[in-house]
Amino acid sequence: MGYQDRDYYRDGGRGYFDGWGGQGVTVWLVAITCVVFFAQCVTGNPVLSPFVRTFAYRLDLVLEGEVWRLVTPLFLHAGLWHLFGNMLILYFAGTRLEERYGGKEFLAFYLLGGVFAQLV
Repeated sequence: MGYQDRDYYRDGGRGYFDGWGGQGVTVWLVAITCVVFFAQCVTGNPVLSPFVRTFAYRLDLVLEGEVWRLVTPLFLHAGLWHLFGNMLILYFAGTRLEERYGGKEFLAFYLLGGVFAQLV
């Protein structure tokens, strides 16, 4: 057996973005929500921006066929503290639930819970 066959002699070869595929659903939800909040801020006031008007929940528009408005409010936030508090809770609770039930099940629970909250 040569030295090249031993694990500790192999070149790591891991790039900066190699670990992104291994992130859990919770980390992706936090990242997507933060990007959406940044888009809210860039397009104006985070509460009154055109971005919010396009994606906020409005029952009359949902009934007219804009069904994405049931899911998109999950990613909209009214301010930095609102975002921080929600993402902190999502990260700590979400990672535990994701470990216990799996990524697909947690994502389904998160999205269905959000849609249920919009309807109620």
